[in-house]
Amino acid sequence: MRKGMITLAIAMPLMLGLVGCAGGNQSQQAGKTSGQVIEISASNFQFQPNKIEIPANKDVTLKLKVANGIHSLEAPGLDVNLQEDGQTAVVRAKPGTYPFFCNIPCGTGHGKMKGTIVAK
Repeated sequence: MRKGMITLAIAMPLMLGLVGCAGGNQSQQAGKTSGQVIEISASNFQFQPNKIEIPANKDVTLKLKVANGIHSLEAPGLDVNLQEDGQTAVVRAKPGTYPFFCNIPCGTGHGKMKGTIVAK
């Protein structure tokens, strides 16, 4: 019993530390911005703009604007998953091309809801 308690006492702080360190290269909050702000409008069935160029290794804020319907914006390579109108993500991207898409099934044109972010 005592050995189990000691193990738990050691394991808990380590696990909490790992959870605190988890996360990608961005933060997601409504209204939080840093650096350049790029608003991406989602409507049936497109993003505007759908090709975005950002500076590499600098903070850039992506802001989702849902013009109509129910849409999201997910860019897995940037660890971005915006689920609500007005939600933002501050990213600092390495040079490269990052696809993004709507991850909420929104109708017959859902498959067309995609774009790219290029960090240079």
